[in-house]
Amino acid sequence: MKLSEYAQYDGLGLAELIQDKKVSPKELLETVREAVGVVNQRINAVVDVYEDQLEKAKKKESYPGPFFGVPFMVKDISLTEKGRPCESGSLLGKGFIAFQDSFLTERYRSAGLILFGRTASAEMGFSMSTETSLHGATRNPWDVEKIAGGSSGGAAAAVASGILPMAHGNDAGGSIRIPAACCGLFGLKPSRGRISNGPAMGDVLMGFATEHALTLSVRDSAALLDISHGYEPGDPYIIQRPEKPYLEEVKTPTGKLRIAFSSKPLSGVAVDQEIIQALKKGVKLCQELGHEVIEEAPELPVDYDTFNDACLVVYTAGFAGSAQFLSESTGRELSKEFLPHVILATLEAASKLTAADFDRAMVIFNRCSRSIGRFFEQYDLFLTPSLASTAIPVGSLNMGDKSLSPKDWHNLSTAFSPFTVVWNVTGQPAMTVPLYESRDRLPIGIHFAAKLGDEATLFRLAGQLEEAQPWAGRRAPVHVLNVNSLLPKANISTSYASRK
Repeated sequence: MKLSEYAQYDGLGLAELIQDKKVSPKELLETVREAVGVVNQRINAVVDVYEDQLEKAKKKESYPGPFFGVPFMVKDISLTEKGRPCESGSLLGKGFIAFQDSFLTERYRSAGLILFGRTASAEMGFSMSTETSLHGATRNPWDVEKIAGGSSGGAAAAVASGILPMAHGNDAGGSIRIPAACCGLFGLKPSRGRISNGPAMGDVLMGFATEHALTLSVRDSAALLDISHGYEPGDPYIIQRPEKPYLEEVKTPTGKLRIAFSSKPLSGVAVDQEIIQALKKGVKLCQELGHEVIEEAPELPVDYDTFNDACLVVYTAGFAGSAQFLSESTGRELSKEFLPHVILATLEAASKLTAADFDRAMVIFNRCSRSIGRFFEQYDLFLTPSLASTAIPVGSLNMGDKSLSPKDWHNLSTAFSPFTVVWNVTGQPAMTVPLYESRDRLPIGIHFAAKLGDEATLFRLAGQLEEAQPWAGRRAPVHVLNVNSLLPKANISTSYASRK
């Protein structure tokens, strides 16, 4: 299969080709491998390709499920596949081999997806840019001097460059939605409890974190959530099941929605005027589609600094726990030999936390969730920018900067992405929709949040927006369809191997 043909399809489109016997699963894997060879040396999105899957795919002629035979890659953190590396983008975790499958891994396989490799993660997921001591910097296909976002930056860069139409990600503070906005993709964070984190994990980061994907099309995201969601024994949350498949919701009429909007982040940090102008275009588009759009925003029942400090307690403790697990698993010390300054400083701060700090944080989060929950009794959705600016230069978020305290790092990160974290705290679903571009052709996403459990409304609106203002035809400068300008054909088959 030629790259020029492959890149025209989303995940469900590739599944249809296989079903119609127009292409085989093995041919698709070979095409993905070629795509990695063409673009990955420019963007450093893929850190591993599972060559053994080629022989397995050759022996299987059919797969069950809606994505039978479709190649997919998982982010190098959290989600595990037994016998495969899961290194968390860290020298501390280098060589760690997962000892069991995640429930989500099993669901992906049951749906017919072929797990064909790993994409880069920010170091231990602790950054809004994917720049690591283990794998280096992942770069944005729209401008390789800019970040791809984090912590699912490898997934975003792989999809935006045409390596894959969709890839796994996870989100504990915006880690799906931030790279989606940086790279011009659709990125949805499901509700807390919608997808199981088990069996190895349950309540990740006090419930902040959830799994899902970054996709070119809205329908792929919906279909992936259809095969991913559902309670597993022992899960800490049970959430109401959807009334019908999310894939059906994408084409379901929205009705007239009541949408609140604001360009002002809770933190009060400055937002670029170009981003604000894009939000105004989004407001106008929603009005033209028949929705009622009102400028209003939820208010926190505590001052922002109090809220921010409570978030820092959870992130500090959570990432310290992850570091300790990797240290025990690999036998490496928690030292500057294996960890950058920011993570080491965070470990030191974690050692000083008390049970009272956690209890206070939980009280604050409960108050905030109740207050924002009441806001969504008046509105169907809340619209903001996705980020405070377009993608920033590589190196702007430097975990090796010894002048930064954990709080400095947190504030630096959330100044770039001030709109995402609150929805991880409340557990509500939220999405980035890649509707606009800046003057220099960098993607600009706009962000919608809905009430807990209401992914259906998000998918309905996303489907409507995608139809009204399609984005699939946009092509990043570093893309498999630009193969002739990226890499001499003679090097395509060897570039990944030589990088290894």
